[in-house]
Amino acid sequence: MFAVYAALLGHLLDSELAHEDTVQLLAAERSLAASREQFIAVVAHDLRNPLSAIASGTELIARFGEPAMSRVGERMKASTQRMSAMLNDLVDFAKGRAGQAISISLAPRVDLAKGLTSVVHELQDVNPEAQLINEFTIDGPVVCDLSRLQQLLSNLIANAIAYGTQDTPILVRAFIEDDEAVLSVTNHGAVIALADLDRIFDPYWRSDLRDQGAHLGLGLHICAQVAKAHRGTLTATSSAQASTRFELRWPADVS
Repeated sequence: MFAVYAALLGHLLDSELAHEDTVQLLAAERSLAASREQFIAVVAHDLRNPLSAIASGTELIARFGEPAMSRVGERMKASTQRMSAMLNDLVDFAKGRAGQAISISLAPRVDLAKGLTSVVHELQDVNPEAQLINEFTIDGPVVCDLSRLQQLLSNLIANAIAYGTQDTPILVRAFIEDDEAVLSVTNHGAVIALADLDRIFDPYWRSDLRDQGAHLGLGLHICAQVAKAHRGTLTATSSAQASTRFELRWPADVS
């Protein structure tokens, strides 16, 4: 009996020591993760100024250079725009991980369709091979943060261009339905598995179908945060019949 009690006590002591080790390792890992995310946020923020200077220089080259240099300037301009978008996503993600809500300024906008159209035209210019079709029928004031919706739409269209079939059009729609504003992007391509759809808005996550080197894996996560800040929802559906569709719905009423 004493031998059994001694063995039981020894087992309990071993379990307690293992638990303490696990707690310490978890605390150290959390501290390391917090430091890493803070470092990412600082670096991303500090890189904005030199990147802005580079963007200004490439704009001048593209506009006033010789034809050959202008083409180089256009490619550099597109690269700096992608870098800027990645930095913005990193800063927004780091703020969210630090417990800060994504910055947003909601106000009634009557020029929402015009602002969304400019995003479509910009991405069409950068991706001349893509077939972008926009149907914007939003009239009257809609409560939103236009710049954030432009960021969301840019990410969704870029995602559709990257993973859709090039010889089929990408449909971008915006309309009012049941007192809600609706913004959707639909593209043809490989069907996204249901298990992948459940995780598609997770940060840093990519399915096996996605290019592991092209993006940070934060774009769709930031889109979901923009939707949440608008008191709305962002959903993703995918099937062979209905293609792949991302849809944002949020309250449109100004009251």
